[in-house]
Amino acid sequence: MRGTVVGMRSQPSLFLLASLPLAGGCEPALDGPMQDWRMNDDSAANADTSDTATPGDTAADSGDSGTEPGPVDPCLATGVVAEWSFEEGSGSVAADGSGHGLDGELLGASWTDEGAVGGGVHLDGDDSVSLDHAANWPTSALTVAGWARPSVLRGYNVIVAHGSTDGIINPFHLGFKEGTPLWTTDAETLGPALHDESAAPSAVDAWHHLVGTWDGANGARALYVGGALLMDDAEGPPALAYDDIASRVGADVNAGEATGFFVGDLDEVLILDCAVSAEGAAEIFRGQ
Repeated sequence: MRGTVVGMRSQPSLFLLASLPLAGGCEPALDGPMQDWRMNDDSAANADTSDTATPGDTAADSGDSGTEPGPVDPCLATGVVAEWSFEEGSGSVAADGSGHGLDGELLGASWTDEGAVGGGVHLDGDDSVSLDHAANWPTSALTVAGWARPSVLRGYNVIVAHGSTDGIINPFHLGFKEGTPLWTTDAETLGPALHDESAAPSAVDAWHHLVGTWDGANGARALYVGGALLMDDAEGPPALAYDDIASRVGADVNAGEATGFFVGDLDEVLILDCAVSAEGAAEIFRGQ
């Protein structure tokens, strides 16, 4: 996720000249230095923030130089619980890049070198990545994010979810329903999901970036697609509780049975213990 800009390219929007004489045929000539002369362009305002992207653009391509600034949203600096970049390319372990040791286990899934950023994980509709770390998941605030390139969109197609042993309650569920993005956080009852059933279906064989947030302090939830807010509400629960089962990348678990299998490629899955702002969601999308 970090250090790579995916699907967005910007050019410098500000040029500074100092202590230089005015030249280029302008009359009359300026007698003495000119301070803080500025010229702006509109490239930043016109940057592509759609949820589909061409993977592989890097920070070096953006036209920026020097030290990368830190994230604007402090949640990104302090709140990372786990992140899986799926760069291994072999074996059955998907390493957690956060340093917290919350590795995943591939259950029939395979590696691909055509991820959103470098490598990724490929799923055929009956496999997933197991994240057996329910005791580590946030209970008072949450952000879940991931890149998805579906080859088929049907019913539920899960990017990442935590299910249940005896019902259909999802503490969190990020993915697609009937081809359109979905985010939900439920407590003891099946709550409403952020899902626009009237939206046009997402494109298959194209990369999409989804971010779901929830804040138990006020129930606020938001779903961002391609770094931009799609929907929000205040219908979230005050707290989350997790059955002692594994979460899944690429599937859900309802009443102990795996379901909602994803078909296609997934990459850069992220869990944080805070709700990112709109700026933070855009930063995740840009790879900062």
